[in-house]
Amino acid sequence: MQCSPCLASLDRSAQQLADHLNAEVVGGTVCNIQEAANWIQYTYLYVRMLKNPITYKIKYEEKETDPQLLNETRRLVKDAAKLLDERRMIRYDPNSGNLAVTDLGRVASHFYIQVSERTERGLRKTRDN
Repeated sequence: MQCSPCLASLDRSAQQLADHLNAEVVGGTVCNIQEAANWIQYTYLYVRMLKNPITYKIKYEEKETDPQLLNETRRLVKDAAKLLDERRMIRYDPNSGNLAVTDLGRVASHFYIQVSERTERGLRKTRDN
C-alpha cells in the first residue's frame, strides 16, 4: 500500500517539526510547551495549516471552533516533544510542560542529525552502553 504524497509530506513535516523544536530548545528560545506552541505560530507550517487544514487532517468543525488552531499547535508540539524525549534528544516533563536540552540533543542540533536517524536500534545501543 502506497502512501499519498500529502500524507507522506505530513509525516515528514512532523519529523521536521521535531528537528526544529530540538534546535529551538538547544538554542534556548523554547523552554516549555506553551513557548513552543507560540513559536510554531511563526512558522510556515502554521501558515499552511491555516490555509489548508484538511491536508493536515484537521476537521472542518475543529477549524470552526478553534480558528487559530491553538489546540492543534499544542498537540503538534507535545507530540514532537514526546518523540524527542523518547529519542533522548530532550527531556520533556508532561506534568509541568518543561523542555530541557540533553547532550545528545545538543550534538544533534549542532551537527544536523535528524530525529529519523535516531532509530530504535540506535536507542538499544545507547541503553546497553
